Amino acid sequence: MWKWMIGVFVTMMIVSTACSSKGDKATQDPKQQTSFMQPIEVGIQVPSQLEPKKEYVLQVHLQQGKAAIDDASDVQFEIWKKDQLNKGKKIKAQHEQNGVYTVKNSFPGDGVYYIQTHVTAHGMHVMPVKMVVVGHVSEQELKSETDQPSHQMNGSGHHH
Repeated sequence: MWKWMIGVFVTMMIVSTACSSKGDKATQDPKQQTSFMQPIEVGIQVPSQLEPKKEYVLQVHLQQGKAAIDDASDVQFEIWKKDQLNKGKKIKAQHEQNGVYTVKNSFPGDGVYYIQTHVTAHGMHVMPVKMVVVGHVSEQELKSETDQPSHQMNGSGHHH
């Protein structure tokens, strides 16, 4: 009788151990668990020289940790001329590959413009802004922009 009870007990222990080891891989893999807790890194990339009325491809590169984000739920570019935020336009970005999303855009005239990306991915929303100069801009106009302090004018951003 004792042998039978010990046999049942050992069998129960083996079955319960086997069942508990078949968990969700996300809860077992610390790398996977922490990747969604890392901030989203956003790099806005534009050509160094921009001229009015020419079409350009604007890019944003998304990364979380060392992994490219190819499954963002929403990526949009918002573009406006200095002092004309209410006249800005939003363009939905297309996913290319390796965390790169693009839009095509032309700028109507010379001036200082702002490009803000609206990125929603992995439960986070990030909105970095980059200032760009299109065509010919006076030194005074450019200086008035660069003198204004801003914490998001560097073209990259993240959200905790």
